[in-house]
This record gives sequence, structure tokens and C-alpha cells, in this order.
Amino acid sequence: MVNFRSFKFDTNRLLNPLLFLALTGLVAWLLLAAAYSVRGEFRLGVGELGDQPYITGFLNDEIGQNPARVRWTGSTRQPSDNLAHGVVTLPLSLNPDTTNAVRVTFRGAQNQDPPTLQVFVNGVKAGESRADPGAFKTAEFSIPRGAVPSGDTTVVEIQTPVFKPEGDSRYLGVQVSNVTVETSPFFRRPPLEALLAGWLYAVGLGLLLMKFAGAERVIWSAVAGCAALVPWLLLPSLTPSFLNLWYTPFYLAGLGGLAALAALVAWRKTVGNALATFLERLETSPRLARNILLAGILLYCLYALFIIVQMDYIGHADYADNAVAARNIVQGKGYSLDYAAQFYEKYTLPRPADTWPPLQPFLIVPFYLVFGPTVWAAKLPNLFVAAALAYVIFHYGSRLFNRRAGLAAALLSLIAVVPAFSTSPAFFESIAYPINDLPFTLLVFLNFGFWLLDFKLKKPEGRGQRAVGRGERADDSEAVPPVAFEEVTEPGLGIPATHTEATSSKSTIGETVTTEASSGEAATTEPETQSKAAPAPKKGWLVQLTDPASKWHGRGQVVIAGLLAGLLFLSKPSGGVVLVGLGLWLLWRKYLSAEKIWLPWRTIFGWAAMTLLTISPFFIRNLLQFKTFFRSTESWDAWITKWNPPDENIYNLFQPFSNTPLPGPSKLLEYGWDNNLNAIINQFRRFFGHLLDGQLLPPLLIGLALLGGLVLTRRPGRLLGLLGASFLVYWLSFSILWHYEPRYYLFWLPWAYLLGLYGLTWLYDKISANNPVEPGENRRRVGAWLVIIVVALLAVPGVQALVDDGPLYTRQTGIVLAADWLKENTPSNAVVMSRNIWELSFHSQRQGVMTPNNATLDQVKEVMRVYGVRYIQLDHLNDDDRVINRQWGQRQALWNLLDRNKDKDANFKLVYDQNDYLIYEWNGK
Repeated sequence: MVNFRSFKFDTNRLLNPLLFLALTGLVAWLLLAAAYSVRGEFRLGVGELGDQPYITGFLNDEIGQNPARVRWTGSTRQPSDNLAHGVVTLPLSLNPDTTNAVRVTFRGAQNQDPPTLQVFVNGVKAGESRADPGAFKTAEFSIPRGAVPSGDTTVVEIQTPVFKPEGDSRYLGVQVSNVTVETSPFFRRPPLEALLAGWLYAVGLGLLLMKFAGAERVIWSAVAGCAALVPWLLLPSLTPSFLNLWYTPFYLAGLGGLAALAALVAWRKTVGNALATFLERLETSPRLARNILLAGILLYCLYALFIIVQMDYIGHADYADNAVAARNIVQGKGYSLDYAAQFYEKYTLPRPADTWPPLQPFLIVPFYLVFGPTVWAAKLPNLFVAAALAYVIFHYGSRLFNRRAGLAAALLSLIAVVPAFSTSPAFFESIAYPINDLPFTLLVFLNFGFWLLDFKLKKPEGRGQRAVGRGERADDSEAVPPVAFEEVTEPGLGIPATHTEATSSKSTIGETVTTEASSGEAATTEPETQSKAAPAPKKGWLVQLTDPASKWHGRGQVVIAGLLAGLLFLSKPSGGVVLVGLGLWLLWRKYLSAEKIWLPWRTIFGWAAMTLLTISPFFIRNLLQFKTFFRSTESWDAWITKWNPPDENIYNLFQPFSNTPLPGPSKLLEYGWDNNLNAIINQFRRFFGHLLDGQLLPPLLIGLALLGGLVLTRRPGRLLGLLGASFLVYWLSFSILWHYEPRYYLFWLPWAYLLGLYGLTWLYDKISANNPVEPGENRRRVGAWLVIIVVALLAVPGVQALVDDGPLYTRQTGIVLAADWLKENTPSNAVVMSRNIWELSFHSQRQGVMTPNNATLDQVKEVMRVYGVRYIQLDHLNDDDRVINRQWGQRQALWNLLDRNKDKDANFKLVYDQNDYLIYEWNGK
């Protein structure tokens, strides 16, 4: 065994690289801070080259006369408010201690009534001016002090009425050629992207210079690399203003990449050897791999925590459902909800929760007890679950494959982007919103890993003992201790692991471990020695359950297996489908496998009994509350969602609210065979469409995973059999009986990454293997570069998504502002109707009811009377949301209210109108 404590840092080797990185980082920061701080005017030539990163709400650039290029504000579709919104986002901060101003150069259309242009800075109106038809004018507006941002961006919005020219499909506002923000110099921190780009450029140039000047010239190379930044920072002052080069990072990022690439080419041998050594040390040093994992988890969790503490929004539908249920538990209302989200029966609010099993709400409860029922406290459980998931992937991945694959799969899974689900990393999205996908993924992994590696079962021939010679390998995986007789055991049902310690004399539930002496070996022990031996200390129950030498060890394993299975079901009902696949795999191993396992039926029954015991409180609660073991609104949704789209039909009125009977299997007869078969085929078509388009997994990962499965030599039938059986049962069940959603398949992500990364490490081992034709060092470097490039290709999209989308989670949310208004301006017992009743109820702390779909205004009012509704909240006001498959498509009865009472209805009074969110007060008539 390697003594890792003997490893010491070579300070002489580390000092120079650390000094180089620190010096380039410090000098680059100082130069960029100076470049940003000395500027007092920021001009954007709208329509000129390089303006695209800063603008939204503008049409394509066109030829002008003076200036040369311009853009119209407007859109290709008629806006709901008949206004053009041209937005310019300038990545700069204004000096709060001086007078700031904004100048806009614009003109109106010829032969049109001159429109009035309004300018807003960071949401605060700065002024207005009337456009001149056919002639450019420049208007200057003072920026109110309340509009000065505290961050690094300034948003200038230009609003004008729109018109539609004859023969043109566009809706136009005004032509804009220039937007200038005037402030005065003051200290500005360089934005993060600018700092990273500048530092990368300085490091790349410095390393390139060091290659030719000598490795000992560290300080000179660092300073020279930073000095190369100066010309680029001066470039905006030396080039024509219409080139829009004033914001350095947009071109410096590309230059930094080129400089880094040049440095890598120059140092390719040194870096390649270091990478190869690093990859080999990952496999031989458990501490190194574990420390990298823990550091990665810590950084990920700190970033996630930084984001979620700034979020004001709990999340939509199921996300808010969990948070409301947890809040009611803490407040002593039981496992209940404050709203009626569907119309399958009449409720008395608050009502018993009947949507999801309770694991996610109960995970939130302890955090509510400590921190209170806040938005960020509801998101904390999944933060810990994500950290646990990464560690479990590494733990089992290292034992199943190797440490390199386990480490890379654990970290890449955390940042994996599933475009069909979200533009953000899938598991990060599950942290930002308290949904049960993360706990479900963790519990599936624990169930599979436990049965693959931890559950010790005998083979049929192992019921007795056989002789094992010295050095012979048992189960083709581990060296056998030099003893004469040994009970044949199996280290789990899965792949024998390189890092799994040798085991012997393990018993399962109901077994009695027997030992036989060989050739009278036991008889050589003298009675006197035996009589003088001290009695064995008595072990506690926990030690006996976990001690492989104890007869209770097998029983303890059954308890753990049942507990994991029960928690899996409590996290999602589909856990039962996964367990069916696991059970089929066990039966195959017991009866059909070439190497059969000894799995007594009493063990299977014990596992099932412990599973039922774990979920029994939930079943008993349902039996007392609903007179049935399992109750979910999805038992009705199932006959609508897939078979009778759009999904909004699950919010239709059913008996007793209308004459429409509750949906059930009989609905399939109404839909017809053609519709039913087409609905099923569509689920498979959507799945394969997303898979082949790279919307579920990156194509590169799919190829590597296939390779990993093909080259898996350690009993591949066990792992692939388990994954294959479980996936097939799950996939067929959901496609035929339920429906396809990308997030239903997120829990397979870690396994795909493990197989893919194992395939990659197999390639590395083959490439770097000794070859008499080519020197080994070259092959090691090639293999190491291949691994790093592939891992980078898999990691960059996730890292980029974290950087880009992370700040988006922290923006103010319109429905939260509307809910805050309700909380402050309505009685505590007020009942609100909303299409987004889950999150509105959570944030407003008001009871509520769903806005009925496919109902007349009289039917809507009747529902409001039944539940005592006084307020109705509306949003998504655009015409696009009124097509048949969107949320307002079949709610025509409310279109008048969506249009802000275009045809006045005296019974509804508009009391809130902000950010495209409306609230009406109803007088009950």
C-alpha cells in the first residue's frame, strides 16, 4: 500500500508557478480596473458592427445616410401593448456622486405622425421627446439618481408606439443610430468575464515568452504578458467609434483563447507529461481523487447557495406544491395544501395533499423549522442531496470502474445540461426549485449500487466449503488469503471492484455460518490455550448489523435494502416501476444467469416487508384520509394528458362542477384506437427524437457510453443487465401508460456519464500502453490530451450555462411582486383565483383556486362562489398565449379581462397592473 502521508510538497517547484499566476492575476486586475475607471462616456453605435451583444427589441440593421447604419425598434409580431421596446444593456456602472445623462439619436418615419419617444434607465423614466419625421435628432435626458444601478450594468429602454407600413410585415417604432451614456470617471471593478479574459491572455502570452526566455524568468514573463494587455485596452481610444470596440472583453476573450492555445502548443510536452502523471495519480491516490471531488462539490454548493439566497421565486406548480405542503406541516395543518388546483372534486380549504408522495416536503420541514418558511430554506435540502449524489457517484463509480471515471462522472453529472429539460444544468435547476428529481436520482443510484456491490450473497455451490489454494483468485476478482478452507462469497451482485477489500464468511438473513477444519487443523489448538482465552466482548446491535462476521449482518443488509426501496417509492411513485426492474434482474440472477446467486425467498420477502414497513405510514394516512392506499390526482390526469391534449384539459371542470364525468379508462374507448395508438407512438417518437438530436445526452457521451458498455470486462452482464432491465421496464411503462417528459429520465444521467467516462479511460489505457514501435512517453501524452479535451468538451457547456444562467435566477419575478401586493393589500382570509395558483399561494400566503379551463364566464363565476374567491390574478397577456395549446387558448371567457377590460365589465375592478401581471377584484355578481 502506498503511504500517502510521505508525499510532500516541493516548495521549489510550486513557488514559481504560484508566483507567476498570482502576479499575472494581480497586474491584469489593476490594468482592467484602470481601463474601466478612467472612462466617462460610453457610446453604442446602433446598427454598426459589434452592437448585437448589447441590444434587444431592435430589428435588423439597415443602410442609413448620415449615420451610415441604423436599426428600427419594433418586432415582426404585433405587440400586445402596441409599443416598441428597444433595450440597450451597457455593461458599466454609473458614478453615483455625479450627474449622469443619456443621449439618444433617433428619427421617426416619413409620412407618419411623429411618435413620442420615452426613455427609461433601469426601469426609471428619464424623459420623453417627440421624433422628427424623416430627420435625425439627438435628445439628452438626465438620469434620475434613483436609476443609478448598484451593479455592473445600465439598461436603457426606448419606448414608442408602433405602426405597420403598407406592404411590410413588421411593426415599427423609430429608427435609432446612437445611444450614449455620460458619466464621470470613478473606481469600477472590472466585470468577471473581463477579468478572466484578461488574465487568460496575460497567462498565455507570459507562458509563451517564458518558453523562449527560460523557465527561470518568471517575474519578467508575467510582467511582459500583462504589458501585452495595454495595447488592447488602448484600442477603443485609437479606433473609430462606430466599431463599438469600447467594451474590451468581447474581443479580448477571443485573444485570450488564442494566447492560451499558443502557450499550450509551446509547452505541449511538459503539460502532456504532467497531465498523464496526474491521471495516473488519480488512480493510485484515493486521497487526491477524494480531495478534488470534495473541492468541486464545495465550489458547486457555494455557487448554488450564492444564487438561491438571492432568489425570490419558489418555482412553478410541483415546485411550489412541495414548499406549501412543508409549510403547512410546520404550521400544524398536517400534510395539506391551501388551494384547489383541479376540479375532480370539491374541497374544503386547506385540503389534504393528494399529488405527490411526501418525501420532498418532509425533507424541507427541518430547514423550515430552523430558518423559517422562506424561499431559500425550501431549496436547501436539494443542495445537500446534490452533494451526496456526487459523492455516491464517485464512491460506487470508483468501485465499479475506476477512480478517474468515478471522479469525472460525479463532477460532470452536477453540471450536465439536458436541453430538452432546461438550458441550465439539470441538477442545478433541481436545486433552484424544490422538486423531487434529485432525491429520486440519489435513491435510484443507492439502490442499484447497494445491490451491485454491497449485498453479500452466496453462490449455490458456496453453501458448503471448498478448498482454495494459496494465491488462487475467488470470483475472478480478488486474491484469497492463504487459508485452507473458505466459504465462497460474492462481493455484491455486481462487478468485483479493484478497491473492494477481500471478504470471507459473510452470512445472509436466515443463514448460520458454518466452518469446517481442514486435516485436523483445528484440533491442534490446545485446550489450555482455549481455556485461558478472554471471552469476546459483547457487541452492540449497530455493530452486529454492520459487522460482516456477525450473523445479523445479512439481516442488516435486508433492512438497509428495504429502507432504500421504501424511500425510493416515497420520493416518486415511479420508484415502484424501477423496483420492478430491479426485482426482475434479481430473479434472472437467481434462476437464469450462468452464475446463479443464492437468494433465499425469505430474503426477498424480508426485503419486501421492510419496504412496505417504510412506506406504511403514507399508506395508512391515505387509508384514513381517502379510504384507499394510494391517492393522486394523476390517476385522473393519466387519462387526459397523453390521450386528449393539450395538457390544459386537466384543468377542465368535471363532476360535480359540470356534467362531464371524471376521466377514467373508459375515456380510451371515446378517443378511438387510432388516436390511442398514435398517442403511444408519439411518446416513443419524442423520446428518440430528443435522444438523436442530443437533447437528452451529448452525442459524444452516447458514443463513449456505448464503448464503455462494450469493453466492460468485469462481468458486464451484471451491471448492464440491471440497467437494461430497469430501463426497459421504466421506459415501456412510462411510454405506454403515462407520457414522455425529459425530466422523467434525469436519473439515468449519472449512469450514462459513468459508462462514458469508463470508455474514455479505457481508451487512455490502451493508447498509453507500452508499444515497442512508439515511445511510451508520446503515447501517454496523446492519451492524456485526449482525456482532457473530451472532458473539457463535456464540461464547458455546463460551466457556461452556470455562468450565464445563474444570475437569471436572481431577477425579480412578476408573480412574486403581485403576490406581495396581495399579501399587503388583501385580508388574510381572502381567496384568489389564478392559473399559477401554486406559487401565488405560497408567496401571498392566501388560499386559492385554479382558473378553470374550457369554461364559460358563468361557470368561472360559479367556481368563484363555491370557494369564496374575491380576487382573480392574470398574466401571460401576449396573443401568443391564446393559441389552443397555450394556457389561455381555451379560456376565452377571460380574454376581456386579459385585455384590461377593453369592453368594460362593472363586476371586475382592475386593482393591480404591473409587469404584465393583472389582479381584478370581483364584487360577487
